[in-house]
Amino acid sequence: MTLSHETMGCLALSVLWVTTLLVVWVGVRDAWHLTRRLMRMRGHVHRAKADTAIATHVAEQVGRAQSASGTRRAIFFRDRGYKSVFHGGTLRFADGHAVALLEAPGILEVWLEKPKQPPEAGEFANAYAQALKPRGLPVTLSREARGELWLAAQRCGDTLRPLADGTWLVSTFDPRHFCRSAILSSAGVLLAIVAWSAAVTALVLHAPVFGAVSTFGGVLGLAEFLLIQPLGTWLRDRVLWPHEAPVETRWLEAATSAPASPRGSRSAREGVGH
Repeated sequence: MTLSHETMGCLALSVLWVTTLLVVWVGVRDAWHLTRRLMRMRGHVHRAKADTAIATHVAEQVGRAQSASGTRRAIFFRDRGYKSVFHGGTLRFADGHAVALLEAPGILEVWLEKPKQPPEAGEFANAYAQALKPRGLPVTLSREARGELWLAAQRCGDTLRPLADGTWLVSTFDPRHFCRSAILSSAGVLLAIVAWSAAVTALVLHAPVFGAVSTFGGVLGLAEFLLIQPLGTWLRDRVLWPHEAPVETRWLEAATSAPASPRGSRSAREGVGH
């Protein structure tokens, strides 16, 4: 039995709204987690300075060979896993007090800026040959938290305790700013998606059905259906906790066709954050 145009249009509109509501539900859930974390950090974020690395963020990566523009080659490093490692040390707070950390006061999270360079993997030609193999080029990207830091934990005199959820975090940027920015991004994107779906529905149902206005609404609905999944993926990555966010980088071969020395190769690296 052949379905009528009206029935097919209703089914297409239903699929569009189901997809929209799924993306909105995931976005609202993530925004709620951000809001809860922001509320837990209220009054418990402190500026401190560490002369030594008190913690490290470790990303296990594998490099795969790529073709870049022209004859230049590249190695793309994709993440396989993350962990935060506690080292201990002394923190000096803005009020002059110092706290010696002998053990982690809770579940550690290390929030760092995305790296601008790929991990050290040796001279490019040898690294590229390894990246061509089926197992790729396994590397470990370790980044230290030291210097001026932001600490999210409950401070009781000269001792630190974890937040209400059992975690504490060390960051090179204000974690509250990250949470607020991610919440605002989620709200803006989700409202735009719902408004787009509502506008498409109004246009599609505009009389006469399958007229010029209704057909234009159908075209906008098709465009939304094609774009909503990539948009939802972008939003999901945008609100990931920094210690779990992708830190993929790319190592681009030097422009010269002559073999480059290890020092020259290192200076030609370009980091690409995703």
